[in-house]
Amino acid sequence: MTSLSGRRACLRLAAVLLTLAASVALLPAAAQAQASRTWIAGDGDDSFTCSRTAACKTLAGALSKTAEGGEINAIDAVAAGAVTIAKAITIDLSGTFGGILNSTTTGVIVNAGADDDVVLRGLDIEGGGAVDPTCPNNGVYGIRLINGRTLRVEDVSIDRQRTAGVQLVPDATDPKVVLDNVDITNACGTGVNAAPANAHAIDVLVRGGTISNSGTAISAADGARVRLTGTMIFGNGFGLVTVGTGVIEGCGDNQIVGNGTGAAPTNGIASPVDCNPAAPPPAIAPAPPPPPPPAAAVVQPEAAVIACAVPRLFGLTLAKARTKLRKAHCALGRVTRRTTKRATRVDRVIAQGADYGFTGPDGANVSVTVGRRARSS
Repeated sequence: MTSLSGRRACLRLAAVLLTLAASVALLPAAAQAQASRTWIAGDGDDSFTCSRTAACKTLAGALSKTAEGGEINAIDAVAAGAVTIAKAITIDLSGTFGGILNSTTTGVIVNAGADDDVVLRGLDIEGGGAVDPTCPNNGVYGIRLINGRTLRVEDVSIDRQRTAGVQLVPDATDPKVVLDNVDITNACGTGVNAAPANAHAIDVLVRGGTISNSGTAISAADGARVRLTGTMIFGNGFGLVTVGTGVIEGCGDNQIVGNGTGAAPTNGIASPVDCNPAAPPPAIAPAPPPPPPPAAAVVQPEAAVIACAVPRLFGLTLAKARTKLRKAHCALGRVTRRTTKRATRVDRVIAQGADYGFTGPDGANVSVTVGRRARSS
């Protein structure tokens, strides 16, 4: 009897071990280690591992398999799909013409933590059209930032959005945002809308991009500070609008022309204030007049000080940039090439090491970055 009971106990233990082994074998992919770099492709599948040889199909699929602080890249011109980001991540689709069609939805939602940095680079976000006489655009928001520490958007185009191209509405953090070479067009509402909530603040730099054919180009509400440099704002219903304590500052070489001047909300159409206003000179008692010079004395004029005044080089060919630098008593420094998907930026300056207006010694070197065509795969 004892021997039979022992055999039965052994059989029951073996059955339990087999069940445990089967359960481990069927653990979902999410329990596996995430990769620091993942890939998407037009012929990918979100059930794959998102490696270079087994790419996923969408950004949402790849995001779930990418580690915190990792990066998602594209192999080809993939329709990447809308995505919601809740952690530090870099999405870089440069050179592949990868994009998001966000018909009836938001292209990218960023709702990350107070220590999370998010980078979006090389995306085309297209809302598509709709039959609506009041707003024939089908996207809701191109990019919507709810929370995070920083958001950097580079070389991104956003088109045909109903509410806003870029909506910045933090309610639990005080993020810093850089929009670098971002082109926004056909936003029925606002190109860039900065409107923090719950007494939070946001600091935004808009550099080297364009906002056109939109209801309002830029709106800054309570707690928002938006700084513009090298930005073109053209053909919008309103150019710049501030609401409450919102501030819009001009930091040089902006082109704000051809925008409407009708009735604007709240504080009306803003003129950007100077980013770096000169401090008033200290009050000093006037000095007594100097004694007259001796009759034979001749006052020699001071020699002119020649300095390098850095000009704007964005959009110039390398040859024209070199000539313009020479005329400004500067010299062409290091030249860096960076891939760009915009044909109009190939072989042209897309960034410069010293901001235009900066003054340095005669013959100072100014480094530049020149766009180059993406290599065919």
